[in-house]
Amino acid sequence: MKDLTKAWVAAALMAGLAGCGGGGSGGTFAPTDGGGAKATPDARNGDFKFFATNGSRQVLKIDFDQLTYTVTDSAGGSNSGTLVKPSAPTGRYGISNARITTQANTSGLFAFNDTVVGAIPLAVPNSNPVSYAAYPFIASRALVTTQANLDGVYNRFRVDSTPTGRDSFIGQVRISGGGTTMTQCVDSGIYRVEKCPAASVNVSTITADAETGMWGLTGSDGTFLGRFAIARVEGENVYLSAGGSPTAGAGNTVFAIGFPEASSWSAFNGVGGSTGGTMDTVVASATSFSITSTAPETGTQTSANFTLHAMGADGPLGMRSSDGPGGYFFMRMGKLEAMVGARSNVNTAGFLHLGVVN
Repeated sequence: MKDLTKAWVAAALMAGLAGCGGGGSGGTFAPTDGGGAKATPDARNGDFKFFATNGSRQVLKIDFDQLTYTVTDSAGGSNSGTLVKPSAPTGRYGISNARITTQANTSGLFAFNDTVVGAIPLAVPNSNPVSYAAYPFIASRALVTTQANLDGVYNRFRVDSTPTGRDSFIGQVRISGGGTTMTQCVDSGIYRVEKCPAASVNVSTITADAETGMWGLTGSDGTFLGRFAIARVEGENVYLSAGGSPTAGAGNTVFAIGFPEASSWSAFNGVGGSTGGTMDTVVASATSFSITSTAPETGTQTSANFTLHAMGADGPLGMRSSDGPGGYFFMRMGKLEAMVGARSNVNTAGFLHLGVVN
């Protein structure tokens, strides 16, 4: 099975509100339980490391009591927005932001104990003047900081954005040796690491980065290749990377996400967003994948149905490919699911859908 994918990514933030105290004091509003006593703050409030599909890595500060959030980049630039509480406790929060100007608001998010997943308006990569669109993201405050706990085999989707276009990459990586070594298969085919042709095996050294929770990759020739993190999402490891590429020029950004290799594929329903700015609902079985997408510009819905295929005797067991023009690839874990477009078609290269499993 040939690797058909390359990727793309993009960045930005949001505009928002701040609370004010009474009597001209400028104090902070304290939520109550309805009887005058202070209510217990939502345990999900706090700061999260933010990895977005537009290729940005930032900090998300979120307050589910005051229904506000702020995203801050490495240069200190920030943007805020407000949340709309869902009708169900585990439902999807809506998002209000001045940067949402499309007919349909396709931004929104889900929150777990230590993870926030959704889509918010971020800067479109390399847009000039800057424009904004709803980009999927994952934010975590449970990054692995003990090197030995990085170990695992991850099926990884990566999308790149360049000044001239987008691209996708699909493959599998293995972290071993107590978190000291990463082995990647860089072949044009999609192989499990142990089945990778010897000439396509790439081995890198992993070291702790100055930024807590991030890990650096150095090639065998001493070239620094980039940074990644491993986040704990509802009991499972997730591979994450976002930012500029140290081996590429200005305007090149990367987003990558990897799920633990699984021995099987099971049915699920999902809700998420895509790098096309859509809001998506997914229904998948062992042999099919159906996605219905709401377009931000018009609010119209379109659906696509795919027949799923295993990746062959030497391919990742937890990944699937599809029939259809250009082709797509799919993976899932306990709480997350993802779809990436093949690089063989200009209309699918650099496309990524990221959703939450219901």
